[in-house]
Amino acid sequence: AADILAHWDVTTGAFTVHPGHYQLIAARSAGRPELHTELTITGPTPEPRRLLATPLRAVDFDDYEHITLVDATRADGDAVTPDGDQGELLFRNVDLTGVGTVTAEVSRTSPGSAHLELRAGDSLLATVTIPSTGDRYAWITVLAEVDGAPSGVHDLRVVLTGEQRLATLTFAP
Repeated sequence: AADILAHWDVTTGAFTVHPGHYQLIAARSAGRPELHTELTITGPTPEPRRLLATPLRAVDFDDYEHITLVDATRADGDAVTPDGDQGELLFRNVDLTGVGTVTAEVSRTSPGSAHLELRAGDSLLATVTIPSTGDRYAWITVLAEVDGAPSGVHDLRVVLTGEQRLATLTFAP
């Protein structure tokens, strides 16, 4: 069952199955279930993402709205860009304990304003201004202070406004 139910866990970089109760249903169509069984998976609860331990790749989001995956370089790598004027990434179950600054690896081709916001719940943690780099493959790192980051585990939302590409976020004390 573990092989069938496994999913890629971006936190650990491996396939995993979350513990819990599952119901498996075999059907000819959604309206005609033929067989069903229940099973329980035991094991450790997934650990939260430790933001101070390693850079957070933008493509390792848990959910998104109005985001497109793009190439980071002509040869390899991945990044994200808003699909339209604004997009949002959601990273669930992240440990914000001790976070004091954030650096974002970004690129931007057009002039004008663009920024990204980091939020935990309704609280604004940081706003990062994204300058134009002149080319989508010309990456720079920009720094912002994280104000009032709550300790403990929270969901982190990253709101991208304006034309930009985001590859990673790196958090420091």
